[in-house]
Amino acid sequence: MMMDQTKEHALTDIVKKFESAFPNRKDEDWVNYDLDAVFHGTYQLPQYVEDEPSKRDGFYLHFKHNQLVSYHLPDGASLSKKDKHVAASSNGLIQMIQQSAETIQLDISNCESTIHIIQEATENTFACHCFNIVAHESTVTFNRTFIAPKNALLFSYCTVSVNNQSNVIIHDQNQKNDGKILEFSKAWVQADCHFYGLNQSFFSTHSRFDTEVFIEGESATARLHGIGLNHPKQELFYNTHVHHNVANTESHQLFKSVNQDDALFEYNGKVSVKKHAQNIESYQLNQNIVLDEVATVYSRPQLFIDADDVSCTHGSTTGDLNQEALFYLMSRGLGEEESKRMILHAFILEAFNHPQFEPFKPTSVLFDFDEQKV
Repeated sequence: MMMDQTKEHALTDIVKKFESAFPNRKDEDWVNYDLDAVFHGTYQLPQYVEDEPSKRDGFYLHFKHNQLVSYHLPDGASLSKKDKHVAASSNGLIQMIQQSAETIQLDISNCESTIHIIQEATENTFACHCFNIVAHESTVTFNRTFIAPKNALLFSYCTVSVNNQSNVIIHDQNQKNDGKILEFSKAWVQADCHFYGLNQSFFSTHSRFDTEVFIEGESATARLHGIGLNHPKQELFYNTHVHHNVANTESHQLFKSVNQDDALFEYNGKVSVKKHAQNIESYQLNQNIVLDEVATVYSRPQLFIDADDVSCTHGSTTGDLNQEALFYLMSRGLGEEESKRMILHAFILEAFNHPQFEPFKPTSVLFDFDEQKV
């Protein structure tokens, strides 16, 4: 396939402009991530896309390439465009996204609704999406779908401001993408507000999701869950950091994975509690199942606590299927394959054991493993 050399050169210029500030393997959060491999190869810069007709019912935002191409919003929601700018950041990747894409801001006030966000790149292209969500006195669910076909490189930067007794739920669907996805999210949660994040990454080739939450007001909570299913040679990275900046707040993190032959999974999670942030409750757990001896799992749950009146726990487990549970089910007359699938089913569905996540519980995709591998 012939490519426009001007587009290739433009991409090279964009990368060179910020790469000196790109994270690298000297940074603990990136020690197992090969960023050079992400930019290896040739990508086209996307061309302008005319407004596209709606392809979905209900309320939605559709980002394609580097722009918002269509939308339909509920009452109480409004859009504005921000000038391209590069905000101060120690991460050159975020700076690059801000420079490459127009920032769209979604303001939501006195609204209860569900909005679907589609973030799409097309084959062989490099795409950036940048948007802000600001919620006031609202309860809003965002169902985000990532589309990154073969040889696509999709970058995303999303900020969320949760204000005035609002509840924001962000549900990410990353399913069977053959391209590469790097997503960065930052959320600020004010007093008496609640932020929920759920990521489902099923059988996608190469994905990284970085989420940072700043709890800024008392009686605020944050809950982050993720479940990753990896076929052979697929890679998935979760990087989270929850900051308890005030007293009387709560956070929960639960991340799980199931990995097959030569898959790579990483969970790198942090909780930071400031010295004056007393009466904190924080729970952090990572659980992984390795179906083959050569799959690789890195797990680093970490606590950084400067306060003394806290209840903070973290834990991590990695292993094969629970053999005692398998023996018990088989002793009750079930076959080995059926027993294994029941154990996997129960393991995965624990990630949805919360009222805000129950509606997103998957079905058949849970069992899209080769029979001989389970």
